[in-house]
Amino acid sequence: MKYINKISSEPIQRMFLTGNPGQRIIFELRYLPTQEIWMADITYRDFVLNGISILNSPNLLRGYKNIIPFGLACLTTDLQDPFSLVDFESGYARLFLLTQDEVLELENDLFE
Repeated sequence: MKYINKISSEPIQRMFLTGNPGQRIIFELRYLPTQEIWMADITYRDFVLNGISILNSPNLLRGYKNIIPFGLACLTTDLQDPFSLVDFESGYARLFLLTQDEVLELENDLFE
């Protein structure tokens, strides 16, 4: 798991996730204050996912495990969903980029 440490308290952020060899993932993150939720758009090659909610999960992208070779985990200190603009900057919530092997390991350990 590669910790995504670039997330600040800016309400709109765009970054490239390159932690997995050979992968260049466009990751756009935005905070919606009226809903108290973080949302993301993810683009990888011809795969585009818009408006996924960032929730406490071992793999937010589990539904796409047969389409993309990576996953995305969100972990919080109290197992609740991130809800504040400062949750990632403060360390309350942390995002991790998962390799394909880590996604398979999670599947075997948690879901089978």
